[in-house]
Amino acid sequence: MTANQFFVPALPEGAICIFLEGEEHRHLARVARVRRGEEVWLFDGRGRRVLARVEKIEAGRTKVAVLREEPPDRTRTRIVLAQALVEAKKLEAVLEKATELGCADFVPVISPLPPARRRAG
Repeated sequence: MTANQFFVPALPEGAICIFLEGEEHRHLARVARVRRGEEVWLFDGRGRRVLARVEKIEAGRTKVAVLREEPPDRTRTRIVLAQALVEAKKLEAVLEKATELGCADFVPVISPLPPARRRAG
């Protein structure tokens, strides 16, 4: 079974094929280097997941064929990330990785600087 998971904002009901575009397409094609015929998981962040097979990787999008939909698993542990605010690029990376790991919610936290990092008055 595959470990590659990709976010789709809204998984269409009863779809037989789905197109991944933008960042998720780039991640599939360039970062994860998934190839035609491989299976991947797609999820929408609302508990829906589908297993799909990569049919075609084009320049700007990837076509996948839906193999089966997993029923939402309500007994799983819901992961919530409370993250201190950091620079925008770092925060984006944290959110991306947390989502890939199955984080369900994100709570931004304003945290004071540790004493060693505070400016002298």
